[in-house]
Amino acid sequence: MDEFIKESLEINLLLSKQHSIFCKKLIEISPLCQEDDTLVGQFNDYKTNFEDIDEKISNLITWQDNSKGKIEELLKVKESHKEILFTDSKIQIKQAGREI
Repeated sequence: MDEFIKESLEINLLLSKQHSIFCKKLIEISPLCQEDDTLVGQFNDYKTNFEDIDEKISNLITWQDNSKGKIEELLKVKESHKEILFTDSKIQIKQAGREI
């Protein structure tokens, strides 16, 4: 019985040390997880803003071509202008989305 108690205490000590190591590692990576959450949130905000702007420009292009838009005689935005403006952003969003 004494040997069983001794062995149990050794195992308990080892488990306690492993638990301590685990807790230290968890404390080390916790800020990284929070930073990761922040970056994911920023990416999602950027993507949402990009999609909103893209939709507004698409709506502007459509409006320009209807009778009211033609009457206004504003500087005309073309679909090709939109593509030039957003090509780099679309690529960056796709790359960032794959990395997340």
